[in-house]
Amino acid sequence: MYAWRCDRLVWAVDAGDASALLDYVGWNDQLAGVFITHAHYDHIMGLNELAAAFPDCLFYASDYAIAGIRSAKMNLSFYHEMPFEYHGNQCLTMPAHGLELPNGLGVVYGLPTPGHNEGALTFRFHQHFFTGDSFIPGIPVVTKLKSGNKQQNVETLLALRSSFQNDAQIHPGHGPQMMAHDLRDEHFPDLLKRPLR
Repeated sequence: MYAWRCDRLVWAVDAGDASALLDYVGWNDQLAGVFITHAHYDHIMGLNELAAAFPDCLFYASDYAIAGIRSAKMNLSFYHEMPFEYHGNQCLTMPAHGLELPNGLGVVYGLPTPGHNEGALTFRFHQHFFTGDSFIPGIPVVTKLKSGNKQQNVETLLALRSSFQNDAQIHPGHGPQMMAHDLRDEHFPDLLKRPLR
């Protein structure tokens, strides 16, 4: 989970642990929005708590992820004996043209990055890429779970690799953050073991 503050408004990516985000949001701040990279339970378990604490906060995701947020079987929490579902009305489909943040702060873009999960999005804000589980440098992407797809994964990784400019900062859903200029071929193990077209 990541968060940043802009003029007393806090924006976050994913919500696996509400307590960390609640600690980050100051008493005079407002959680304005949460961008959901995909609907696996470890990225969404805090949504009900955040919705209760910030009833005006909006959650942005793909249509597929919104369905998964509302289904314990789709988000896999059912199979880990901790069923989670969100039934509120704060979920919105991420606009295809991006979401303009207030006060000229910039636009957050939701880039479709299926492979690990159908409907997965990588969020780009300026030169920050929040990749969720679609790209974790040096770690093969898990494609064996429901709606995973090996071919889509390869296409996603190729698209991401070409999108990362040297000054891009990569914030994966797990593991350390990286600067794009430090990326090497070995950070894309799924591409190394497949012939590229």
